[in-house]
Amino acid sequence: MQLETILNTPNVNIRKKKFNFTEIDSYELIILIVEDFNNNEFLASLDSLELKSRFKKSGNQHNSDYLTQIPNSSGTYFLALKKSIPFTFMDKLKNKLKKIDNLKGNIAIVNQSNKSDIAQYALRTTLALSANLPQYKKESNSHLIKNIELFNGGSKSLINEVIAGHKGNFLARSLSILPTNYLTPQKYLKIIKEICKQYKLSLEVYNYQTLKNMGANAFCAVGRACQDESFIICVKRRVGDVKNKVTFVGKGICFDTGGVSLKDPTGMYGMHEDMQGSSVALGSLLAISDADYPINVDCYLAITQNLIGSESYLVNEVITALNGTTIEVTDTDAEGRMALSDTLTLASKEKSDLLIDYATLTGSAVRAVSTRYTALFTPNIDRIGHLVHLGNESGERVWPLPMSDDFDQLLSSEIADTLQCCVTSSPDHILAARFLHKFIDHNNVKEWWHLDLASAENKGGLGAIPTNTTGNGVFFTMAAIKSQFKL
Repeated sequence: MQLETILNTPNVNIRKKKFNFTEIDSYELIILIVEDFNNNEFLASLDSLELKSRFKKSGNQHNSDYLTQIPNSSGTYFLALKKSIPFTFMDKLKNKLKKIDNLKGNIAIVNQSNKSDIAQYALRTTLALSANLPQYKKESNSHLIKNIELFNGGSKSLINEVIAGHKGNFLARSLSILPTNYLTPQKYLKIIKEICKQYKLSLEVYNYQTLKNMGANAFCAVGRACQDESFIICVKRRVGDVKNKVTFVGKGICFDTGGVSLKDPTGMYGMHEDMQGSSVALGSLLAISDADYPINVDCYLAITQNLIGSESYLVNEVITALNGTTIEVTDTDAEGRMALSDTLTLASKEKSDLLIDYATLTGSAVRAVSTRYTALFTPNIDRIGHLVHLGNESGERVWPLPMSDDFDQLLSSEIADTLQCCVTSSPDHILAARFLHKFIDHNNVKEWWHLDLASAENKGGLGAIPTNTTGNGVFFTMAAIKSQFKL
């Protein structure tokens, strides 16, 4: 994977002047955002393009979108959409754009609505389409968008944030989609080193033996069968005299067989993406750096694989974690919470205003909220309504689930401080959150959010994202940090 591919986005220009419909030959696509299809300005636009009669014949007068191709020398596509809430708007736009093959050249986004910042969501969706993710076919079907011009597109600072968020999401998706043999933990580490060099970030790598000596036995249990491919990586960003700090923790299981609790073929296929929590954490750090937010960040990534071998950890072992908690292993396929437990302990040794962990952790989260939402857990229940609002505004929706301490009864073990999980029918997504809660030093962490990334994979894409792999979490994180620290 070439980092330069992610960092080189199409040129984005904000135009102060009003869009001139006589210049349509300069564009391959015009996206028109309207207040209402009966609006005089929109109807005048159709007149200038000689499209009014065609629009009326289409019967689309009262629908929320309209796509056609103008019979001009450039074969320009014309797409009109009514403004709506962010997720709905981006989802509709994405579905229309996917009908156009091999977009290249110049695109105009023309905002005729009374809300200037709606254009940012059109830009996000167009940039997401322009992102050519890794593929290994003889013939590629790539978009080659060169320039995107925004008319009534909002402030320059907001547009820069959108571009920064796009780069973070592009990174998260690109890493997640890499085949198993292209993203081993060692290769992942090499990519992280390149990012640190590019963004002037500090890097600390804890290898297997170092972690074993420290007493991080929960993480090391997962990595026993691949000791040379097991690391906890800490990437740090520091900004001048800024005091506020956030901490990200990401699950980075580069491949998950389930261990001795072996997955069946349908369950194992796609498990190269079980590291998407780490890629979203890393993508969020990159986005915050590109947006130049005045915030310090510690980003801890639990990078390993859950393999089968003579050293693999077994059910009914009792393992002592880094913070001294003893864990009775009940299912080696619940490796994510094992790897995260010690990583959370390590990450919370230092004080932080906010700790967010990201993980494709449980199938029960998918069953609870579907693949269209991310499951949100936090003991800070007074924040839940605001976080749901931020999810809606960012277009990366979250939904809260309970994690009260009475659920700990289901993790009671006769021989250890806690069960790893409950193998009988249980609310595993909730128990996973309660399990992780045990490994955070809450004296050092003011606030903690656990994101179980149920929306990491959604068939046909989600919101602005056209690919099954969504990289969901980057834009939500940016919105949350802006709100949390009043940036």
